[in-house]
Amino acid sequence: MKKINSCLLLLIIIFFGFGVSVKKSLAIEKVATPTSSLAGGVYYSNQVVTLSSNTAGAQIYYTLDGQTTPTSASTLYTGPIVITEYNSVALWAVAIKDGMSDSDVAFFSYTIMTTPRGLESFSPEDILNDISHDFMSIVGADPLNTSKATFNVAYVMQSSVLSANIPAGTEVTRTGGGNLDITTLSSQDVTAQYNNLSEGYDAPGIIHFGIPNLNLTFSNPITLSINVGSQNEGKKFNVYYKNEGESAWTVQTTCNVTGGLCSFTTSHATDFSSGEKAPGTRDEKKKEVIKPRTITQSKKTVKNGSTFVQRGKKFSKNTVVKLYFSKYGGGYYEPMEIKTTKSGSFSVSYKANKQKGTYKWYAVDSKTGKKSRTLIYHIK
Repeated sequence: MKKINSCLLLLIIIFFGFGVSVKKSLAIEKVATPTSSLAGGVYYSNQVVTLSSNTAGAQIYYTLDGQTTPTSASTLYTGPIVITEYNSVALWAVAIKDGMSDSDVAFFSYTIMTTPRGLESFSPEDILNDISHDFMSIVGADPLNTSKATFNVAYVMQSSVLSANIPAGTEVTRTGGGNLDITTLSSQDVTAQYNNLSEGYDAPGIIHFGIPNLNLTFSNPITLSINVGSQNEGKKFNVYYKNEGESAWTVQTTCNVTGGLCSFTTSHATDFSSGEKAPGTRDEKKKEVIKPRTITQSKKTVKNGSTFVQRGKKFSKNTVVKLYFSKYGGGYYEPMEIKTTKSGSFSVSYKANKQKGTYKWYAVDSKTGKKSRTLIYHIK
């Protein structure tokens, strides 16, 4: 009886052991999940993605719409995928091999910022927002006190006065070193500010681009376009700059006005002017020095009906001088016009047909608009 039980036990062990080995042999192995050479995230230029699976001989299929689960009917991966056509790409991938179960689906998300960031102007709010969205980055944690700021994406700033094109990857630093407050980066039309303070040449376009009271340096050349007006179309203008703390304007380059804009490239930020001359330039060749005007008269007291002579000198040469004579009781007659000589003098005889009294006269240079002193004469 013991022998029978032992045999039975042996048979049970063999049966169940064989069954386990059969189950093990019938288990289907799963393909390794695909991996990507590029981590998901935000990028600022075209990117190349390589997919792979640790399962030898497995084929990878993928989709890019972020909605469709990949199958063997999806796009077969045959080589690196270049991400260029989408601003935001959701890459889903699965690895498949005959005789094995499909891998888990792998998910990769990429945002490619290839479109320039457009602004009408810079403001502290815009810059802080762009830093938070990684459009811009800074050294350290404080944008109000950083040694460097980087435009991670291309920027296009467009206003009625100025447009600025800043390439992606451009770094902004303080010229000569030191920290800066990047939130104060701005542009401003200062044409009237300069021209109103000047007695010389009025420039058609003057702008400030940068940070007030600082000179900035850009790691890549940026393009600035100053609006100088359609009336200057086709003209060749000089482009001047004036650094903070300096009074003189320096020629940087030239431009041909197209569409009313003077466009040029620069690697620094400060005040810029576009025109035929630097703001405030005086044309000494055309400036005529006018000496003080002098008038005299042959008599101070004359009889009614008699004639006396009025003279003038140091007026504009070969031009008209207007003589104003007062009326009895107040006011002046219409001016008498007389032409000066090539030396700027004049002489005229005046008949005093007036009532007794005290009268006045003076002369006005019609070229300069300047008035002489007033002389008094008496008629008795």
